[in-house]
Amino acid sequence: MSIPHSIRRVLITLTTLQKMPYSKVAKEKSGSVAKALIPKCIQNSKDGKGVNISVHAIPNSKTDGVRSISEESVVVAISSPPVDGEANENLIETISQTLGVRRRDVSILRGERGREKVVNVVGLTKEQVYDPISKAIESEK
Repeated sequence: MSIPHSIRRVLITLTTLQKMPYSKVAKEKSGSVAKALIPKCIQNSKDGKGVNISVHAIPNSKTDGVRSISEESVVVAISSPPVDGEANENLIETISQTLGVRRRDVSILRGERGREKVVNVVGLTKEQVYDPISKAIESEK
């Protein structure tokens, strides 16, 4: 049984998109990333007022910044040690600078005492969070 040409093209396109890293995904005409290509680590908050980001924090790094993104988490390097909440404050500062929002718009919902955290950002959409994170990752390379 032969697969029609149009279906074969769709399958090839889907296979190609699955293999692409998130930093190289196709963009819509407006310049923002297609909604289907935003990783699951960036989700709308349940109250609908912002976005929750699953973060893997790496304390005691040489520099602060977003290192990578996957389906599971956004990896953020932090120069502060994980003592007395210094790393959490530095994480909030790093994320707020990367996204261009005020510090008070960023909060840690879960994971204050571990490396796996859920960070909430108020007032942004998933696209508005993903775009600056992917640009920050590209500028690190």
